[in-house]
Amino acid sequence: MMDAKRAQEIVDAAEEIAVQCEGQSVWIDKVDKISGSASIHMKEDPSIQKIVPVEQLKENVH
Repeated sequence: MMDAKRAQEIVDAAEEIAVQCEGQSVWIDKVDKISGSASIHMKEDPSIQKIVPVEQLKENVH
């Protein structure tokens, strides 16, 4: 389970860090630390955008 601090670290990272939401690969666009939510879009279809609780995000660790 991800927290807002880690989600922001991923946004700020120079390298690409793989993240999933509900089994789909996503990009994190913006993190709202106050509400604990993140604005995301799907990697496969960038037109699909959502605001989700950061707890729904999962970092892919290899």
